[in-house]
Amino acid sequence: MVDISPKSTNCADLLIMSKQKLKECDDFVNGKTTIHCKIKSLTRKQLTGNDIPERDLFHRQLEESFEEMLFSDFTFKVRGRKLAAHKNILAMRSPVFAAMFLHPTKEVQSGEVEIEDIDPDVFQELLRYMYTGSPQSTAMDVMAPGILAAANKYMLDQLKTRCETHLIRQMSAKNCLDLLTLTTHHPAEHLKKFAIDYFRRYPGEVMGTDNWKKMKEENPALLCDLHQMVFTAPTV
Repeated sequence: MVDISPKSTNCADLLIMSKQKLKECDDFVNGKTTIHCKIKSLTRKQLTGNDIPERDLFHRQLEESFEEMLFSDFTFKVRGRKLAAHKNILAMRSPVFAAMFLHPTKEVQSGEVEIEDIDPDVFQELLRYMYTGSPQSTAMDVMAPGILAAANKYMLDQLKTRCETHLIRQMSAKNCLDLLTLTTHHPAEHLKKFAIDYFRRYPGEVMGTDNWKKMKEENPALLCDLHQMVFTAPTV
């Protein structure tokens, strides 16, 4: 048995062995031998800066850019809360921001824009997604409807789809009406289809919720529109 246990940290050094050297081994019999080797795999925590794959390193650097916001050149004032960002990242990720930065508007020249129709925590998760490609899972559990609305506004289609999938998995009699209402303001066809189907399958449960009673008292016109939408939509 030929033992090639690691004597070097360079993998290339370990794997190079000439055919002649194998033939000279005592265990080389009838043209055959058995090679015993040990392979060690490094975890992500054990990797040094030089060992990390370039794509992972780039992803880590984007995460650090989001967390630290060094050299940021644009500020969002979201309901009074200031959130920094980099214009090149925003323009690369969202066609809405790309179009915004093409024109010398007052906001672009000042480097600050006010946003009043999005919750600050939701907008922060929107920024996190644009930098890292993923919002926090805990944020999705709490803010998925708001994140979907923001993703729709800034044309982040993949984030919008992720929100739809998350909400479909969480659908219940308690939130079905809210999700239907959400789709009337922010087009989300997959979510709308599943909400309609859920309502049709469990009408008694949906109409027995506090949400139904509250909407019946406060906004009967919207409730009538939702009810009509559910029972006139084509069956797929």
